[in-house]
Amino acid sequence: MDRCKVEIVERKGIGHPDCLADGVAEAISAEYSRYCLDQFGAVLHHNVDKIAFIGGEASVGFGEGEMITPVKLILNGRMSVSFGGKTIDYVEIQKKAAKEYLQSVLPHFNVEEWLGFITLTNSFSHLSTWFKPMSLDDIPDYKKPHANDTACCVGYWPLSLTETLVLELENFFYSETGEPHFNFIGQDIKIMATRRGRRIDVTMCIPFISLETPNLNFYKEQLTEIKTMLLDKSREVLGDEYEASLEINTADNLIEGDYYLLLSGTALEGGEEGAVGRGNRINGLIPCMRPYTMESPFGKNPNYHVGKVYGYLANQAAKAIAEELECECCVYIVTVNGDSLKPPRHLIVDLDQPRDSSAVNRILEREILEADYLSALVRKQAISPRLRRR
Repeated sequence: MDRCKVEIVERKGIGHPDCLADGVAEAISAEYSRYCLDQFGAVLHHNVDKIAFIGGEASVGFGEGEMITPVKLILNGRMSVSFGGKTIDYVEIQKKAAKEYLQSVLPHFNVEEWLGFITLTNSFSHLSTWFKPMSLDDIPDYKKPHANDTACCVGYWPLSLTETLVLELENFFYSETGEPHFNFIGQDIKIMATRRGRRIDVTMCIPFISLETPNLNFYKEQLTEIKTMLLDKSREVLGDEYEASLEINTADNLIEGDYYLLLSGTALEGGEEGAVGRGNRINGLIPCMRPYTMESPFGKNPNYHVGKVYGYLANQAAKAIAEELECECCVYIVTVNGDSLKPPRHLIVDLDQPRDSSAVNRILEREILEADYLSALVRKQAISPRLRRR
């Protein structure tokens, strides 16, 4: 990709409404899956990949702010509500996971007072035991998962310099453990980078926390300092061969006195909505000129939903091939509904230079056919849309 003349890369930060929807959906799926594994020995049928936020209303100003109307979280999708006649309190699992995730990525968001729930989750199915299994015999995918959909999933590696830059510009605001470096900066950061040849033009939206921003002078001074530091970070990532420009908060209006101030750190407080599938891809990017799938993995069943399982494994395989064989790699995985999940119907590998096919096949077998993806997705939450490190 670095050899292409033009490249466009976007990233929605961890506090963007769409990314919050992705994160909450994935947190709920992981929490529910862990509960099922611990209690019943298998992940019960569920999919919560249609979760959405309805924006609230806040009043903000320099040094002040108030939440007027809370944010609403629509808990949508389907979940197994019982096993062997034992009722599962799935609503409590959903709310607990949602609150914990939001608190972990939005330190200024009061989940107890500023968040409401609309529960629409159901257990409807034409199969009577699909969401109300009496035993593991009612979970046919327990021992041998089958593909639930006909779909294509894509993964590639390595990241381009522009993609790396976009990730690092958001990482600049956080420690290695995810703690914010600046208490006056919110999490709803957005980045767009356009590269033409060796020039990269970057636009960023960086919210300031209203209660931590006492006046306009503070806002301007900190914005100037942050811009200088971000340009330094850009030079660190890109080296001397590339030139980078940076614009921040381009919608600020000096005449109207309108600046990017937030009470909670996310634009959900300003009526913005968020929906699963509209955020970043699994690798944390929206790579406008790369091949990528429309399959959103967040909130899907980690045992057999192909958009989740193979979205993750395609990225893992591409990275392993690229790093071990020192090449650029793109992996395409095509599944057919009803097939055994492994092996997939089609597995296509595209390399930028010739490599020994037997070496490629060995890596594919290890990274796809033999991979313990369930543990990675559930226990390690491998695709949770948090910060991404190169």
